[in-house]
Amino acid sequence: MGNQHSSSINRKRKNICRADFLVISESIRCKKTTEIIDEIYNTVTQWKWYVDELEVMPLLRNEIEKSMYNFYKSNHFEKSGALL
Repeated sequence: MGNQHSSSINRKRKNICRADFLVISESIRCKKTTEIIDEIYNTVTQWKWYVDELEVMPLLRNEIEKSMYNFYKSNHFEKSGALL
């Protein structure tokens, strides 16, 4: 399994989308799910700014970039539409 952890969202480990989070939020009666998802998405997509601000070593920055790319690619995360 490599670097992948065993948590799941809405009984899924891959191809998780916004709708999966919305299903969970309904079951726990969370009223601010959309705002929370958007805030997290906006923060994570600015990861390069945080890396630069903290002066992370280039080698580590490259590893983070690879991990982010692989995560988004494998989960098909996007902000619009049915996806995150």
